[in-house]
Amino acid sequence: MASDSGPQADAVHWAALDGLRGVAVVAVLLYHAFPQLAPNGFAGVDVFFVLSGFLITSLLVRERERYGRVSLPNFYMRRILRLYPALLLTVGLVLGLQAGRGELREAVPGAVAAVLYVSHVTIGLGIDSGFLSHTWTLSLEEHFYLFWPVVLLGLLAGRLRRSLAVIALLMLGLAILPGVLPGTVGAMYWRGLPMLVGSCIALVLPRLPPSTVWWGRSGLVSLAVLTVILMTPVAVPAVLMRGPFGIPTILSVVVIVGFVVARRSLGARFLSVVPLTWLGVRAYGLYLYHFPIVLSPVVSKLMSVLGVEMLWLGNMLLALGITVVCAGASYRWVEAPFLRLKDRFRIRESRDPAAAASIRN
Repeated sequence: MASDSGPQADAVHWAALDGLRGVAVVAVLLYHAFPQLAPNGFAGVDVFFVLSGFLITSLLVRERERYGRVSLPNFYMRRILRLYPALLLTVGLVLGLQAGRGELREAVPGAVAAVLYVSHVTIGLGIDSGFLSHTWTLSLEEHFYLFWPVVLLGLLAGRLRRSLAVIALLMLGLAILPGVLPGTVGAMYWRGLPMLVGSCIALVLPRLPPSTVWWGRSGLVSLAVLTVILMTPVAVPAVLMRGPFGIPTILSVVVIVGFVVARRSLGARFLSVVPLTWLGVRAYGLYLYHFPIVLSPVVSKLMSVLGVEMLWLGNMLLALGITVVCAGASYRWVEAPFLRLKDRFRIRESRDPAAAASIRN
């Protein structure tokens, strides 16, 4: 869910994918603010998961191809620098909000779970996380970041068909977890399987036929259908919207492949417009801050203190506006400074030209 936009020595940047992330985060925000108008917006999370799997796997594969190895300590440190600053700020703000309401003790379990990235486990066991309930998605992603690089390095040592077979077995194993783990914990892990779908796309993408026109048109059609589904006021059965075989996951795959292969296609240019990419780059902050701002009574109480009477619709619109401002400020003054530190945790080019050439070859 977190964009890695910023100084990156090893990354290839796809602006269209920032735009896709922007579409997904808008869907999630609308779902929580106006659930009757966007009842399918929750599936924006599945789009995030596919993107996360694709981007992280692409980054790791590219690092291995360029340097001949992957530094797992550096990878994990880059993840910490990207994810923790805004998360800690969000947790602190929620604790402050709950303390002001006299509910600090009730907020502590959710805060601890969020910081330790186990919210999906505690929520699955029936423990309420309050205004940090949305951090279950971050916990799933962090578990993916923890185990997937190790698995991927082993897969890259073998053939592609063998690697995809192992991924299929992993997906099958995770798919049976709902019947093995207590509560709904297993169902939570099953919900995160689109990340493995995105990882598969990153592995097979270089082998796809280079028909840019066909892929570009397919991506455009899929983007249009995905956007309509996420934003429509007509609810689609949840069983068709979640998980690795859900409609949003399948459409996201086509969009990603289409616009990575055909970077100059009409759909890719549309997703690369500044408003969407601005939202996409700041999607992590938007996702973190919107939940406590939109769902807590803080905005309505603020208006009451100011003596302003507003309808529910006005409160929601104001809450979304405050969310955008907070996310923009967070990215500039909290996240970006730590993003600049990430380059310190990358493999450096060898100063010996012969050695550098042997690594690339």
